[in-house]
Amino acid sequence: MSARARGSEAPSAAPPEDAASWTGGSLESLAAWLRAHGVDPAAFASASNDAKSLSELAREVARGETSLVAREMHEDATKTKTRKLAERRVRVLRLLIRDAHGRVLIEARQEWSDGRVRERGTPLSEKLMRDEDWRDAAFRAVSEELGSCLVTKKTTNSFVDRRDDDDASCVSSSRLVTLDESSVTFSSIDRTSVSYPGLRCAYEFITVDAEVLGLPACDGRFVAGATTTMTKTENGDDEADAGEPSFTSTEINSDGTTLVATWVWREGYVVDDV
Repeated sequence: MSARARGSEAPSAAPPEDAASWTGGSLESLAAWLRAHGVDPAAFASASNDAKSLSELAREVARGETSLVAREMHEDATKTKTRKLAERRVRVLRLLIRDAHGRVLIEARQEWSDGRVRERGTPLSEKLMRDEDWRDAAFRAVSEELGSCLVTKKTTNSFVDRRDDDDASCVSSSRLVTLDESSVTFSSIDRTSVSYPGLRCAYEFITVDAEVLGLPACDGRFVAGATTTMTKTENGDDEADAGEPSFTSTEINSDGTTLVATWVWREGYVVDDV
């Protein structure tokens, strides 16, 4: 298994605006490179809550989560003219975490400490670092995004690689994550980025079934735009209110900001790459 790949710090020397890729530098150099390749970075800030900032794009490149390249593409619908346009390339791992009933754990909403709210509807997803093995990314994703709410977190922080079960030193009495490698699928799509409006994005998806132990009981019910507290009937059963049973996790970013995610168990979820 490869070690987790780390993105290096952005180099001090900015690439020329006509460079085939942007690998780091100042925000001004990134904005100039994007404009030279058909993308107006001002559209990022003026878009909806789903959009991210120019500085977030620069951090993705620095961490090795994203690469920016100039790709020869048709400039308009007539397909008569071509031009080198900016493209963001991302490898994404999707974990279909299933419970005993076959339901899939879905991230329904994200709430940032600065007040932004984003409705989601996707399984646990994580951008892979540069040259990172997807198995490493799976354990990292569970640790980073669900670690705050795992019931077993107080007793163990280990995420065991099941591929090496013949080696007793790799086996823990507390296997939190199990990956079903027979379920792995690979797919790709090319579309305009939701996070960065106007920027084309080529996604490579790795999707795999997983089981995670220690997830908390649901203490709320989620409906789009609202979350209510779970209630009990007189006999102790969960009240059949509208919405899906939910729980939350809190991710603390390196800059001290927080991201609260609302998770639901969803029946009949089917991956849609359209």
